[in-house]
Amino acid sequence: MTVLEYLEYSAALHGVAKQDRPALIREAVARTALEAKATKQLATLSRGYRQRTGVAQAILHQPDILILDEPTNGLDPTQIQHMRGLIAELAKTSTVIVSTHILQEVQAICDRVIIIKDGAMALDAQVDGLQQSSKLLISTDAEADSAVELFQSFSQVASAAAGRSQQFELQLHADADSKATAAALAKGIHEKDWQLFAMHFESRNLETVFAEISERGGAAS
Repeated sequence: MTVLEYLEYSAALHGVAKQDRPALIREAVARTALEAKATKQLATLSRGYRQRTGVAQAILHQPDILILDEPTNGLDPTQIQHMRGLIAELAKTSTVIVSTHILQEVQAICDRVIIIKDGAMALDAQVDGLQQSSKLLISTDAEADSAVELFQSFSQVASAAAGRSQQFELQLHADADSKATAAALAKGIHEKDWQLFAMHFESRNLETVFAEISERGGAAS
């Protein structure tokens, strides 16, 4: 069976009217960049092209919601980049749900993430919002005890601890206004005539978030 024959068969299964199939098949082939393989036997396709063929049959009937299960699994780096681009293109006209255990792919192609743990939803959040934690890292020349005392005097700060090389770690309360708190802390340091060398929130990736959920048995902070 060739790619075109498979898509014709799939269109019939999707209930696409016979007169509409040629145009929809051409569109699906174009969107998945399968033109060069359209007349090839399915058995001769690389894994990347087989993945694309699967996506092509899934979009034949122009669904509003498209569910892709492990779309980049087993692909080489070039094929992964192509698949990411394809998913981004599909997301312009459909809601695309990607089911995967490869968290790097979620971070690369998704704008929202849902993590299921023990059959229940443990997290539902925008990916961008997860990149920043509530842990604020500050570098200043202040004496450790004095700095910790100042930082803990702010109601938005849950805890403060001195680290190495004039570094301090502050954990903000979950409902704290991060930007306003950082600005207030910078002002407090300035009023003490201390040097502020650096201030930034700890960056996280989805692996970190997933580990937090696994350890705590609930949503990550």
